[in-house]
Amino acid sequence: MRGEDYNDLKACLEPVVQRTLRKEVAEYIQFSERKEMTIDFELSPMEIELYVMINNYLKKEILYALPNSHRTLITSVIRKLLASSSMAVAETFKVLKGRLETLKETTRTESADESIDFFLSFFDDDEIETDDDSKQDELYTREKVNEFIQHEIDEVTAIINKAESIKRNAKMTALKQAVENAFVFQDEAGIKQRIVVFTESIRTQQYMFEELSHAGYEGQILKFNGCTNDPVTKQIYKAWKARNYGKYVGSRNVELKNAIVEAFRDEYKILLVTDSGSEGLNLQFCNTIINYDLPWNPQKIEQRIGRCHRYGQKNDVVVINLLNTQNVADKRVYEILSEKFELFQGVFGASDKAIGLLESGADFEKRVILIYQECKTTSDFTKQFKDLEKELEKKRNKKMDELKSIFIYKTEEQHKSHFNSIMKEIAEYDSQFKYWNSRSKEENEIYPKYYETNIDLEIPGIQHGYLLVGGSYVGEILEDAVFEIIDITGKIYGASDVLARELCEKLQEQCLEEKTPNNQEILSYIDKVDEFMQQKYAESKRTVLIANQKKLDSWLQLRKEEYLLRVKDTSELDELKDKYVNESDFRQKIALKKQIEILEEQKQKMVRAFHDEMSTLEEEAVNMQKQFAEGILVKTQLVTKIVIKF
Repeated sequence: MRGEDYNDLKACLEPVVQRTLRKEVAEYIQFSERKEMTIDFELSPMEIELYVMINNYLKKEILYALPNSHRTLITSVIRKLLASSSMAVAETFKVLKGRLETLKETTRTESADESIDFFLSFFDDDEIETDDDSKQDELYTREKVNEFIQHEIDEVTAIINKAESIKRNAKMTALKQAVENAFVFQDEAGIKQRIVVFTESIRTQQYMFEELSHAGYEGQILKFNGCTNDPVTKQIYKAWKARNYGKYVGSRNVELKNAIVEAFRDEYKILLVTDSGSEGLNLQFCNTIINYDLPWNPQKIEQRIGRCHRYGQKNDVVVINLLNTQNVADKRVYEILSEKFELFQGVFGASDKAIGLLESGADFEKRVILIYQECKTTSDFTKQFKDLEKELEKKRNKKMDELKSIFIYKTEEQHKSHFNSIMKEIAEYDSQFKYWNSRSKEENEIYPKYYETNIDLEIPGIQHGYLLVGGSYVGEILEDAVFEIIDITGKIYGASDVLARELCEKLQEQCLEEKTPNNQEILSYIDKVDEFMQQKYAESKRTVLIANQKKLDSWLQLRKEEYLLRVKDTSELDELKDKYVNESDFRQKIALKKQIEILEEQKQKMVRAFHDEMSTLEEEAVNMQKQFAEGILVKTQLVTKIVIKF
């Protein structure tokens, strides 16, 4: 959307979106900080060999195990698994081996693609994109291709054997150390022991569950990836449903996540969770996050930390990252995420930084994958990452200001002024609340009461009149307190909170004389105050009505645009015409011709009905606003308890 004018978009968003940054309310709301901790580790010689074998394999120009349509995606997945666990790597390459064996035995690629579908399920990643699958000319005979495939099978088998021979992962040792350190820190700080461990791989999640269970945490670990297949998740959900019988919380997915959150909060110490499984989990009662594997998408990392670093978090949030210090590329990625995006430290997180530096986190991730894939030497990595940092720096200010302007309609100074006025209103309300609650309350009194007084109340602009005290109700709910002054001509003078207090101090019991009122005269004044309170109530709802009208205007505009798009959409008609041109069967051609004529007639009817449809939509919008107003602008009832003539 480069060069676009966002004014129309801003006008549509303004009624429903107001973006307030944490730093703008830091003076009024106490936010916890983020604190970063890294657990460094080094790969064993066997793990290094495995890394080199897989890296060399992935950089080959032709790989039969990876279809061209998914090569970029699968390559990135394998590289992430390589940074995750050798167990996940072994299982993944077994799937690739199965695909190669199928390709060798049959020419049907569909059979081989079944293994790819299974392979894609290894990750909770909804960003599956396909590459260009342009067919290459067959340069070799089938026998020669099978020879190449067998050579690749041998290479993949060697990778599997190497991965399975690794019985102890250095990264798992680092994880156990991180968990131990976190629990010690929480115990010393008097914080309830709770840790969230993130991974991108479901297979690695199971591996962590088994290893941590053997390390002494059996029965204290809960794993969740969004599925309900395992018995523990089913049992947790069933128990939650029983406790909340009859309550409506939302969809089944929402209920499930609420059940997981409550179980982790009350029964478990460690939550192993995947990125998609963590969506919608509010974990502000937990202050420690461990990134077992670190996504290359900064927005995903921010979403992870945001599960715990959110409103309601009472402690500083500790983010623990496991870093392979031998891998130059891993270290450089981590430095960019930490220093450029400022993901792991401070009060405010990376929200603004990420917006300012990226069009999307996926773009950054793809760039990192490309660097891993193309660079061969340390100097290559250093140069490419320096170039990436320079690009990010150029985008920083310009992109941030451009994107923030879509959502932010007030300057920082305007926000501060607005918040200060709100704080003053809260302080005044608190003062009034304490004052009026401290006043003595008469029990079993009969209202209304009528008094007269001869003292000079010194009300600016009025010498004689009436003071009415009571409440304005909607049904049984008190909508507004009534403390109104009306002179003998029927003019109403609004009493401020300060003036109301002053009058209450002056009008002590000894200054008031209870008398019998002139009911006809008093009722006329009460009617005028009642009318005034009705107008006041209606005015208080004016902003809500205007906001709703803007929403309806946007809704109406969208419906009109949707109708126009349907009228202009000729894709189905074009497809039928193409089929008609290419069809050789006469009967099929006649049938297609009829379909085209029917569709063209439908389009013409839509064009002719345009004005009628628009009128119907406009009438519907008017009725919707009318119904909304009727629901908001209900009649208030004035209940008068005290009338004082002065």
